[in-house]
Amino acid sequence: MSPSDANAISAFLAEGGQIVKVQEPIQVTTQDVLDYLQSCGVAATYSKSNPNVYWCKRKRVRLSQVVVVANRQRRTQQLPPFALEL
Repeated sequence: MSPSDANAISAFLAEGGQIVKVQEPIQVTTQDVLDYLQSCGVAATYSKSNPNVYWCKRKRVRLSQVVVVANRQRRTQQLPPFALEL
């Protein structure tokens, strides 16, 4: 590790930063993600006109963006992230 990297890490920790181990993702289906968001009070549904489009937080988005929203929510709850089964 270079001295500048070591200094940056030291400064980060001195200012209250924390290093945490990333949890292994959980393999889920699209419906699992939508159900989870609904349980959190976040409206996320399939678009009736296009199967590749979803409505999430009153915006038209792709599935990858829906997963990002779910994983942000899971991070605040200190839960492992979702990874979609392909």
